[in-house]
Amino acid sequence: MSSDLSEEVQVLSLNDKEEEAKPQDELVVPHVRQMVQAVIDLWKEDPDTEDALVGELYYLVKKKNPNWEFTEQQLEKTLKEHGFIVDQTLFTFAEQITSTLTPNLSKIIKEEDAAFKVEFSEKSGKGLYAKRDITKGEVLWKEEPFIMVPPIELLRLVKHGKACTYCGKPMVSMTTDRLLKGLDCNVCNELWCSIGCKRKDLLHPQAKHGVYGIRTKGINSKAWLALEDFCIENDWSSVYAAAIIYAREILDKSKNVYDQFHSMAKISQTVRDQASSLSEFEASIHEGKLSECHQLLNKCFPKKPISYETFMEYVGTYNINNVDNCLFLVYAHLNHSCDRNVSIELQPKRADGLQVIALRDIAAGEQLTTTYVSPTLSLQDRQRELRLNWGFLCECSRCLTESKQREKRRSSRNSTAEADNRTEIREMLKEEVVEFDIEEQKLEQGKRRRSVRFNETVIAHSNK
Repeated sequence: MSSDLSEEVQVLSLNDKEEEAKPQDELVVPHVRQMVQAVIDLWKEDPDTEDALVGELYYLVKKKNPNWEFTEQQLEKTLKEHGFIVDQTLFTFAEQITSTLTPNLSKIIKEEDAAFKVEFSEKSGKGLYAKRDITKGEVLWKEEPFIMVPPIELLRLVKHGKACTYCGKPMVSMTTDRLLKGLDCNVCNELWCSIGCKRKDLLHPQAKHGVYGIRTKGINSKAWLALEDFCIENDWSSVYAAAIIYAREILDKSKNVYDQFHSMAKISQTVRDQASSLSEFEASIHEGKLSECHQLLNKCFPKKPISYETFMEYVGTYNINNVDNCLFLVYAHLNHSCDRNVSIELQPKRADGLQVIALRDIAAGEQLTTTYVSPTLSLQDRQRELRLNWGFLCECSRCLTESKQREKRRSSRNSTAEADNRTEIREMLKEEVVEFDIEEQKLEQGKRRRSVRFNETVIAHSNK
């Protein structure tokens, strides 16, 4: 045997591993938000992956983040908790929503001239149906807000006299022209953008002038301003809206406001929150703030406090019925379809409300439908938004069609993946593979020597 063994020793690598793992490649456990963001990034890069099964998503996320240590089950649980997996097991609440006939609605829509009528059905509750054939582009009706709520993000401007206290329209400054037209408040520093807004605003003096010693009708103005500040700080439009609705009911001697609001599709916010993806900790904080809101609201109405359950009904009912922060009596009868046949156009002046236009020809007897979510969203995003906010899984014609297309794409991808795997295996078998038969050697206590693996280095001696 040669004295120089280095020439007779070969180091063979039995795999395609290029180098050992570096310290920065050490495995880490990703936060749930990182996993969710990784899936969202995948969907943005390749929209087709929105239809991928959890196993496929797991493979793709792991491929992009090889140092992440998590299981497919953990990814599935995370996506379910955040509402990204839509299936029949997820919580829905549409069956708990109730509604009744709206009093005095005929006076608003003028049924004798209207192209539609109100009807009830077991499946969708009350809705609007065409009385005659409707032509594309036809304006079906115009409607002013039943309850006007200024945008919460503009409420600071309202309080400083830089936006209309009724509709929230921003204004640069108070001018002499406005002073002459009487558009400023003669008690506080708030103002209106038009005579129309000032006439419609019945709440302002009753809610805010009590701090100046002026008698109000059952509303504590100091508490009202405190509630406003709380809603501004927490960006809580629905709570502020609930206060406005309840105040309007108290000020309305005819009780029409009460009857009409409570005829709307009604659901408690407590039920809606069950569909959210909040963690237990986040849910606890959320509930604590709602409880604080309830206490602040009752301080506004010391003679007519309401229970926490009633307060949550006001918040939930507002949330599923509002458009542009406001409530509309006729619009509230429109049911949802991702393949809508009418469009809603907001008027330039918020106080003027909206108008409804036919998007296509509508046959007599067909239900008028709008969309509650952006029609540009993907199937999965639409289903998620509808389930979380309105409590149902949409089964409209568009969703059913897109769902079938998704299943076809998924089936095609699976077939392609299986074919690719078979091709890879065949290619691997064609390659020359050096096999080493290593005799098993029994060790003490019946243990066996560790077998050679393809990620280890094997030293073979060559006899020349």
